[in-house]
Amino acid sequence: MSTVKIKKEHPQKAELIEMRKKSAKPLLWIGIVSIVMLFAGLTSAYVVSKELTAQGIYFLGKYSNASGSFLYLIALMHLFHLFGGLFALLITLTKSIRKRYSSHDHLGIELAAIYWHFLDVLWIYLFLFLYFFR
Repeated sequence: MSTVKIKKEHPQKAELIEMRKKSAKPLLWIGIVSIVMLFAGLTSAYVVSKELTAQGIYFLGKYSNASGSFLYLIALMHLFHLFGGLFALLITLTKSIRKRYSSHDHLGIELAAIYWHFLDVLWIYLFLFLYFFR
């Protein structure tokens, strides 16, 4: 159903669609900033737990290493966001096959593209971080 047809037949639904379009990108950017903060915190904790183990301070057990735990947590969180992105791509693909997008209504494609470009940057950051802070 085209946006013009929705506006004529269902003005309240059209208003709701417009509000969603206006709020979708800012909400995506807020989500991206929160993911950046999450990974910044995890990688900072990894670095700090490395400065502590180098001084002989271990967490739990005889030779426990907190930086190893943070490495697993970073990988787990990354996988969580990767699967979330794959789910978003699946929804975008399904809507595309059903011809739900048009030259005027392509917000879902745009949001999925922004998220995947963000994940590209995150992958590069994590690769460089883990390469230089082993």
